[in-house]
Amino acid sequence: MKFAIVTDSHIGPPGFYKGTNRIMSHLSETVILELAETINRESDISFIAQLGDLSQDDVRYQNVEFDRANFKRALWYFKKFNIPVHHTVGNHDRENLDYQDLCELLNLPTLHYSFDVGEYHCVFLYTRHFNHNKMVIESEQLRWLEKDLAATDRKTLVFSHHALADQNLKGNFWFEGTPLRALVMNRDEVRSIFEKSGKVIGVFNGHLHWNNMTVHNGIPYFTTQSCIEDVHGDGKPSKSFAIVTVIGSKVSVEVRGSDPASLNHPS
Repeated sequence: MKFAIVTDSHIGPPGFYKGTNRIMSHLSETVILELAETINRESDISFIAQLGDLSQDDVRYQNVEFDRANFKRALWYFKKFNIPVHHTVGNHDRENLDYQDLCELLNLPTLHYSFDVGEYHCVFLYTRHFNHNKMVIESEQLRWLEKDLAATDRKTLVFSHHALADQNLKGNFWFEGTPLRALVMNRDEVRSIFEKSGKVIGVFNGHLHWNNMTVHNGIPYFTTQSCIEDVHGDGKPSKSFAIVTVIGSKVSVEVRGSDPASLNHPS
């Protein structure tokens, strides 16, 4: 099976950090349209996993109506893909919109859900945050996750916005020294559920704006680059996306764009 990952498109107003604007939000729409053309040419892609921060909240002031309209506009661009797009929710999506707003916009009963594709089971998780900090997967969702994994007999792939691995953040422009803004707080508990199930063969997230693979107890955790990150400081978006190939229990992630990477497990 093959699927694609597009993450952290941040469609909306620009956001500065450390006096720098590395998020090329003003080019997001153009990048997504280009990625749609590229991915649509690959006839064997089953679906797109959009891993959150689809939109960029207006950080100048809380403006719910602006953010709702912006999120709807961002979804319109993802309709340019000619294959199904499945979404996780990121911290910027959620900052000014409440849970029910996002369920309505995404036409979902809950922001965590699962489905089958071929011989594989796919689980999309929702990580709650508190002012872009202290991300958690809450107990009710954890109980759902245990039941969902127990009910399937298929190898399982898991998707979330925030990272569930113990990543070393040294050198990360956005998150070095700030793990509470980068990593899910109860990630040990979540990983334990994955491991006890014996079914999870790959976990994928965005948020960190870089490429990484970390393996915990035989399960690989993949982070892929934002499609609009100015990686090289040249004012150009990375145009990053990933093509994931899964054969049996082998997971291969090819990140394309100006920050390419090849991440494979087992190697």
